[in-house]
Amino acid sequence: MNRRSRVALRTVVIVLGGLETLAFLAVIGLLSADDSPLGIGRAMVKLIAIPYVAMVVPSLSLAVCNRWLPFALVLNVLALPFAVYLWIAA
Repeated sequence: MNRRSRVALRTVVIVLGGLETLAFLAVIGLLSADDSPLGIGRAMVKLIAIPYVAMVVPSLSLAVCNRWLPFALVLNVLALPFAVYLWIAA
């Protein structure tokens, strides 16, 4: 892989990870304000945090270190479908 493609792939991973981070923060803001007595909103935030912490954070750290960029892209791309699956399954 040449230098130009590595830089482009790194940029894609960082931008995609940043967008997923913003979406995660928006979900936290919306669901944490829920005042239900059962705490459903907080439970859903914890459930959504699993794919974020397990996939997006490592992919961003791999991109910052400029290592294993194709794997970091796969982690980033699979984080959102996994989060949606957990949301629907719960």
